Amino acid sequence: MRLFIAEKPSLARAIAAVLPGPQKKEGQFIACANGDVVAWASGHLFETAEPEHYNPAFKKWALEHLPIIPKTWQRVLKTPDLYKAIARLLKKAKRVVHAGDLDREGQLVIDEILEEAGWKGRVDRVLIADVSEEGVKRALAEMTPNELKRPLRDAALARQRADWVVGMNGTRLLTVKAQQAGYRGPPLSVGRVQSAVLGLVVARDIQIENFKPVSYFSVRATCALPNGQGTFTANWRPSEDAKPHLDSERRLISEPFVAQLVRKLSGRTAVISKCVRERKTQSPPLPFSLNKLQSACDTLLGIQPDRVLEIVQRLYETHKVLTYPRSDCSHLPTTQHADAPRVLAAVRVHAPELAPLAKAADAKLRSRAWDDEKITAHFAIIPTANTAPANLSAEERAVYDLVARRYVAQFYPDYEFDLTAIEVSCEREVFTASARQPAVPGWKALYPRGAGDEEDAQGDEPTPTLPSLSQGLEIALAKVEALAKKTTAPKRFTSASLLSVMNNIGPHLVDPQLRKALAETQTKKQEPLTLGTSATQASILKTLVDRLYITQTSKAITSTPKGRELVAALPRELVIPDMTAVWELRMRKIARGELSLEDFFARVAAQVTDLCRSTLNPSPAGAARPPAGPSKAA
Repeated sequence: MRLFIAEKPSLARAIAAVLPGPQKKEGQFIACANGDVVAWASGHLFETAEPEHYNPAFKKWALEHLPIIPKTWQRVLKTPDLYKAIARLLKKAKRVVHAGDLDREGQLVIDEILEEAGWKGRVDRVLIADVSEEGVKRALAEMTPNELKRPLRDAALARQRADWVVGMNGTRLLTVKAQQAGYRGPPLSVGRVQSAVLGLVVARDIQIENFKPVSYFSVRATCALPNGQGTFTANWRPSEDAKPHLDSERRLISEPFVAQLVRKLSGRTAVISKCVRERKTQSPPLPFSLNKLQSACDTLLGIQPDRVLEIVQRLYETHKVLTYPRSDCSHLPTTQHADAPRVLAAVRVHAPELAPLAKAADAKLRSRAWDDEKITAHFAIIPTANTAPANLSAEERAVYDLVARRYVAQFYPDYEFDLTAIEVSCEREVFTASARQPAVPGWKALYPRGAGDEEDAQGDEPTPTLPSLSQGLEIALAKVEALAKKTTAPKRFTSASLLSVMNNIGPHLVDPQLRKALAETQTKKQEPLTLGTSATQASILKTLVDRLYITQTSKAITSTPKGRELVAALPRELVIPDMTAVWELRMRKIARGELSLEDFFARVAAQVTDLCRSTLNPSPAGAARPPAGPSKAA
């Protein structure tokens, strides 16, 4: 008997549907006519044991027990009926097919079942990104030995264990210290990624509240062509002589210098010292990864990230019209290109308003999206070739439209526009102007103005055309004026902007040396460094909302007094992204087989031990900040 173990019942049904029939559902598995059996889990059937499983004394929360770091990890069964059903089937099986989800957690879900049951036989791995009949058949034809995915399983265990030791020790440490200071509320939750994300929100809120505007100037000239042939405006570009009058951000801050500049240049004759006209092209925006889709849905549809994940999961599992949703990748394998005619036909069925555009698409075109070197464990979220009727809700249709539109755009030519750039010189000073005008719409035909353009699909707004100019032409600076301006405070995070930061945390690291080192080691082929994964980020934000650490609306995310007090009480290492970002980078190395789980966790254990010790025994010089007991508002 060949036993398939899927991560969820919906995937089990999709697998059984392509195996020899008739199929018969028997309790918690599906029996097929050829003797194959398809069973399923329901996410993780096990969870990491609580501290008291390792030592009964740990049931009491006490500072003298910290840090709690297991030497031999224990699992606790949380779904016994499902596990017992699978264990009984394993006793009869001759071969197992691991059909967990494609990410590291999906790898661990099935592996831990096999390990707990003591399975020693052959295990094949099937990676099903497309649950349509064709997609499942193709995946079954491309199975590989499960042992090749051992590093992915180790990366999941690394995440699980790192989160456990940070969460268990941090939560107990902070809560007990707060109780000693009089706190009587619920436990104060600490999490490896959660606390760093909360720290980002709190830091942004404090930055806004402490913001002091800076006054500065810009200088603009109205340029008049000879013989009344027209005018255009150009902006002054700081010269070397102006450096003493600029601040560290190259803003012009000297009012006397500005006044002198205006007097010097007003009414003078200038010359067009540079005039360049170029035809530029812009490739279609890449298909969606999950985090990019969540950001787009938040911005365009007002749907929160956790809700987006629920919707795309249904579009994948229930309706079978989208590929695997928990993807961190925006590219597609070259083998998928051959499916384009069938996928475009499916788009015409499920998104009738896109039908004319999908019909006009050229399925032979190959955009930059198809790039095998940039494929991670997944590929981008795209429509499937499934044309079976799908009764989609309004929200499901809206999300499907965003995904389908991105896919259809891959089969349209590049957008072309004309860019004119000029420089105007006078008295060793330079003014610049540019104009950008559409030439060939290409893929932008899918994004008409006013139809909810996506930020990266929209591109620059057209600018007024410049008059006919040529290098060497003399013109007059008819009017030179100084415009007084003030800097504005940073914007509060939205779901979209916070997800964007979480998915490229490198530029936001606090330690400049670490920031520089990571920038030097990252290559163009590597995905940006993240806080959490595409599959977990939405749940992290929801957790922070549920625990009343942040408030989240369609317009802004802000920290609550409870969230701020928690951040003030935590060791600094846990509320800045540096440590957890480096851990995430190391988990990726584990997944690639470049670092062992044991080496990784030894470093984690050492860091958590140091954090506990320095917090419990702060140095007199204040090298470590002890937690301040939160008020009852926390």
